[in-house]
Amino acid sequence: MLTKPPDPDRPAGKAGRDGFVLHADAASSGIRIDVFLADHLPDCSRSFAGQLIASECVRVNGRIPKPSYRLKAGDVVSGRIPAPKPAGYLPEPIPLQVLYEDA
Repeated sequence: MLTKPPDPDRPAGKAGRDGFVLHADAASSGIRIDVFLADHLPDCSRSFAGQLIASECVRVNGRIPKPSYRLKAGDVVSGRIPAPKPAGYLPEPIPLQVLYEDA
């Protein structure tokens, strides 16, 4: 459950790039933090959740958890999803032989 007020420009239930705050309830007690994030954040896999935790973008009750941390009822999970890094693909000169050229 997201605690931010809904933004009319964003679909309901989606966390923005600026951050998220989630509260663990009794049903979430005992679930690993990476599994919890994958279930509650849109387009977030367990692997990506683990990367967010390892890069210290996620906090539980203000502390940086391990990906294997198991939630307790009442835990507050907060964090941010960093902007994607641009791909570093550059063109490369390749010698090509022209086989046919239309006049």
